[in-house]
Amino acid sequence: RPPAAVGAVGPQRKLGSWTLDLAQRKLIAANGHQEVLTRGEFDLLATLARHPGGAVERERLMQQVFHRAWDPSDRTVDVLVARLREKLEKDPRHPELIVTVRGVGYLLADNGSV
Repeated sequence: RPPAAVGAVGPQRKLGSWTLDLAQRKLIAANGHQEVLTRGEFDLLATLARHPGGAVERERLMQQVFHRAWDPSDRTVDVLVARLREKLEKDPRHPELIVTVRGVGYLLADNGSV
């Protein structure tokens, strides 16, 4: 069976120069290198990828990834985002792919540009 189009609603999403395969739980670079992600990192990235260009609240990310309520003092989501930025961004200190939306949560920039 042919693979779904990159960026389509199917099992693959284009994230900047990366391809996220939701069905096979893989993150693949443009050069074919597969980036190793923890379960939490993958689940968080997959949740953001299902809402490209739209902010996802920290509360929702906590529910989707960890199946528990969010506590404002809990930095788990922020730590996962920081780890993902280290792996995916050209410059993690100035992210272009996973963007913070102050007071809301995070946004996965559509194709790496907001």
